[in-house]
Amino acid sequence: MAGARIFLAEDNAWWRKTIKELLEERGHIVVLEATSLSEGKEKADAAKQIGVDIAILNYSLGTDLSDGIEIAKILGRKAPDVKTIFWTVASDRGWGDAYVPKESPDELLAAVEKFQSELVRR
Repeated sequence: MAGARIFLAEDNAWWRKTIKELLEERGHIVVLEATSLSEGKEKADAAKQIGVDIAILNYSLGTDLSDGIEIAKILGRKAPDVKTIFWTVASDRGWGDAYVPKESPDELLAAVEKFQSELVRR
């Protein structure tokens, strides 16, 4: 089974590197990365064309607590088939297809695997 194509929006370099390594160890490919809201918006515009399957979004990319939501809204309009996972310390769970607390990388991988298995069945 081929790995999922991931869009990763995370402003913290350590977390971004760690998440990317964990995903790649499982056979997934990070095809887009963003470290800021402006970069995230630009990459979200390209997500459908690049073939992103799953977006892992931090709620806050350094400027506002809702940066990830802004990116998710763009994905919803431009690439509605992309599943969104919020990877965050924020407590608002009203957006996205899944919410995973930052202290739970195993839950993040489980959510990616779940959505990836749904992709295979389509």
